[in-house]
Amino acid sequence: MKTEQDHIESIRKYYIDSEKPYRNWGVDLERPDVYALHCGFHPDGEMIDHHQSVKLMTQKIIELACIIPGDNVLDAGCGTGSLLFEASESQPEANFFGINISTNQLESAKKYLRTTKLSNTTLSYQDYLYTAFPAGLFDKIIYSESAAHSQDKLALFLESRRTIKTGGTIVISDAFLNIYPQQNSKDEILVRNAQDGWVLPPIPTIESLVETLSLAGFGEVTVNDITTNILPSTYIMGANAAVRLKESSDAEEKLLKSRQACVAADILMRKGILSYFWITAKSI
Repeated sequence: MKTEQDHIESIRKYYIDSEKPYRNWGVDLERPDVYALHCGFHPDGEMIDHHQSVKLMTQKIIELACIIPGDNVLDAGCGTGSLLFEASESQPEANFFGINISTNQLESAKKYLRTTKLSNTTLSYQDYLYTAFPAGLFDKIIYSESAAHSQDKLALFLESRRTIKTGGTIVISDAFLNIYPQQNSKDEILVRNAQDGWVLPPIPTIESLVETLSLAGFGEVTVNDITTNILPSTYIMGANAAVRLKESSDAEEKLLKSRQACVAADILMRKGILSYFWITAKSI
């Protein structure tokens, strides 16, 4: 396993190298320089407009957090702020904090923030495993496709528990394994392709993730499998990536691996090996 610093550098480099495709994928039509990096949400699993589905996913995650006036909310791994700004602009009486280790994304977020009159939003460069926030600051902490990047999920959730109020809620929107495939099987190769291409440490099972939340001091854990709602999104990613793989055999290795990850994730989700979850938990 890489050292934490080496892992962070790999993540930074990945998001710099892949900035253009992510901008194309999740462009925010309302906010210049802002783009979402997460899957889209398709009601009833039916295909809808791609950009509409990505926007809808953002809104659904915000709804899941149940933000109320006066809340202090952390978007941990905020990307360029697509979720952060959607929430802060719609909830002017709550306070929002976005942190990221991806400097190019953070600069895009800061660039947009400078064009607004938002006084309830703060951005900072921080590792979500070791934040500078005081204990018990937050009412809500959101991880939108960011928790999977952590090499140490227990350390991640212990830091969440330190910085969240008792009774506060964390929200996780991400993909985790239902089962780990047999060693050296074709399915295990697909899992490794997803991990390598997206700079992920070993993907945990949803069962082990829930156990880790409990060990870190969280209870009332709810797990909602929304794979059906994001399969059209993974299909778009996988199909586009498959075309690019055929067209660009001479592309950089990192780009090829990222495309292989898109193809692998779609196959794994359709097989039921990997699923996409909304998870909430209360600090106790």
